Amino acid sequence: MIPTQRVPDGMELAAKERMADTTARRKTRNTRIILACVQGAYDIAGGGWALLNMRGFEAVTGPKHDDWLVRTVAGILLVLGAVLLHDALRRRYIGSSLGIMAGGISGVLALVAITASLMGTISWPYFLDGLIHASFVIGWLLAARSPLEG
Repeated sequence: MIPTQRVPDGMELAAKERMADTTARRKTRNTRIILACVQGAYDIAGGGWALLNMRGFEAVTGPKHDDWLVRTVAGILLVLGAVLLHDALRRRYIGSSLGIMAGGISGVLALVAITASLMGTISWPYFLDGLIHASFVIGWLLAARSPLEG
């Protein structure tokens, strides 16, 4: 259970507003940390799978013509996931720049995966992956709307 702070009845309005602002910032900070942790773990798992077991990866997602491209995207996901997990597990501040990068990369992956799978260019597991990445985009957009910086 998270302890709550009590505001005395005679406290000035400005002090009450500061306490409310501090609480909102703490919630936003925790939301960003959780989001970074979840996306980081997901990106490391997906990127690592493609790099460590290409045969198993292709068994689920379908054969690939350009293994180098799969390895490139997997490497990018590993780096992004490592940065997200590094900061999240140390409960560090997850700034807007990192959120923009994480949400932006997920946005590109979601757009490509969802549209290409609906067009039949790539297999259906990519559609599911695209939905997961779309949920990360929504999470980062919601976190960006909340007060944290300033």
